[in-house]
Amino acid sequence: MRVVLSSRLPMWTSVGVLLSSTFASVVGLSSTYVSPSPFHASSIVSTVNVGGPLTTTFTSYTLNYQPSADSGSSDEKNSHWTVGVEGQPGFVEARIGRGPHKQKALLEVEEVKSSVGQDGARSTTFLPKNRQLFWKYIILATGGTQSAYGKHQHMCSGSSPKGLTFYAITVPKPTDESAQTVVTLETVTAHLNKPLEESRPQVTEGVRMQWSSDISHLLAGLDPADVTALESIKIKVVCPTPRISEVKAPPLFDESHPQGGATVTFTSKGAPSDIFVPSSGPQIASVVYQLSEAIPSVRKLERIVETSHWGAKASFQDNIDLYNPEPKLQGHFSRLEHQRLMMQNRAKANSITDLSIQLPAGANNAYYYDLVGNVSTSNFRPSPPLTLTQKSKGKAPAPALLELKPRYPLQGGWNYSFTIGFDVPLSDSVKALNRNDGKRMFLLAVPFVTPLKDVAMDDVTVEIRLPEGASDIKVTPPFPVDSLTIDALSKGYLDSTGRPTVRLYKRSCSDRHSSPIFVEYSLPLYREFLQKPLSVAMVMLTVFVLTLIARRTEWAIPK
Repeated sequence: MRVVLSSRLPMWTSVGVLLSSTFASVVGLSSTYVSPSPFHASSIVSTVNVGGPLTTTFTSYTLNYQPSADSGSSDEKNSHWTVGVEGQPGFVEARIGRGPHKQKALLEVEEVKSSVGQDGARSTTFLPKNRQLFWKYIILATGGTQSAYGKHQHMCSGSSPKGLTFYAITVPKPTDESAQTVVTLETVTAHLNKPLEESRPQVTEGVRMQWSSDISHLLAGLDPADVTALESIKIKVVCPTPRISEVKAPPLFDESHPQGGATVTFTSKGAPSDIFVPSSGPQIASVVYQLSEAIPSVRKLERIVETSHWGAKASFQDNIDLYNPEPKLQGHFSRLEHQRLMMQNRAKANSITDLSIQLPAGANNAYYYDLVGNVSTSNFRPSPPLTLTQKSKGKAPAPALLELKPRYPLQGGWNYSFTIGFDVPLSDSVKALNRNDGKRMFLLAVPFVTPLKDVAMDDVTVEIRLPEGASDIKVTPPFPVDSLTIDALSKGYLDSTGRPTVRLYKRSCSDRHSSPIFVEYSLPLYREFLQKPLSVAMVMLTVFVLTLIARRTEWAIPK
């Protein structure tokens, strides 16, 4: 077993290297030491935008480039920087740089191997994909006693009762080694904020929500040298309204909340390395704020997209299970009380009365129905046509808008299932590809979801039905999905052999997941234009022949 120790790291770090190598041998992994990253953080600033079901966080790490003898060759163009995120975010994006010139960075999830000790403490080893074992990925995760926390202090890199997810970010070597590099990680996580009450009456002035977090999770993924070199940690919690009723700061952080402001700032008092002193305990910060309007959630969304070269259109159908995640309604619902609140413009504080959905530009033939039947309380606004001046400037057409009103106002804990659908011209979704081999290839672009602002979507399934006869199918999702299958067949109107179907599934989605899915497929000319007419002709011919045979057959019983 070969282990390389850093001369600049303290003794307890060397112990961490030995422990990680031992654990690697137990799980059958390579125990060769890989040099740590030459980047070291000097400050961490996190901005948390709270509201309803979704929480959007922007965390900026200011990095100094300080290569050492054990941090690899200085000729390497890229290095990896690992960070931990609280919970399991549905959307993650990393960018490098400042201002509008930020560049998107490569990012991948770390693999995890966990083990539980006899003292109840759970140690987690992170195994970077396509790389060997890093000693710094051994941390103490949630669970365990206070004594176990101290015992594993040399392995700590963060903890959170909501769990941690680790990401490896590829950071390029700076042209000026003395300059600082800023890495910004954006995450969108659903259902981190919880309402304080379990139930409430129909007449209320909004709902009280609570955001809470163990701030020490910001140090997750950093090696001990980074924690020691950190100068400050700052967390800004931005609330939707200035109605903030309660703020609790952790013991090692100062709290700042200007009167009448909607932002609460937590700043570390001393050295961030003091957070991992065993006597410091968890660093829980919490903010209680008020929502002025009810924000819905989508528990389940099923999107079915059917492309037709013969009909020159792509048909979209979304089956939506809408839900109001606010506290449940106490007692019975009063329609009279609801009408009074509507007159006073206060009904939206505790119920969902309408919903606006942006549809792609060029959408037409929109419809809206539920389990009872067609719902007439809707308004479809198609995209306005572009003027000649706008076309000459290359301006994109505005999206269409579908305004919906459910059959009943959704009170806290209520749900409403409905279906919307629309068509778009095939030329807006499908493009022909030029191939040297003469194959007729097409590229289909389908939005993963229709963007619903500030709405969390728990489970999303997308089913793309390609034309009959499509083959050589290649699917490129815009982000990692939980499952993807291509081998299914679906049959629709006037179909004979069935349509090749692509199915994608992903949990925890938001409006940031409206990027298009790209599907490449080949379709012969005769299958594109002749299969359906020939199928219809064969059916009609078969019926005609059967009718002719039936008419010429003597069905009477001979006497």
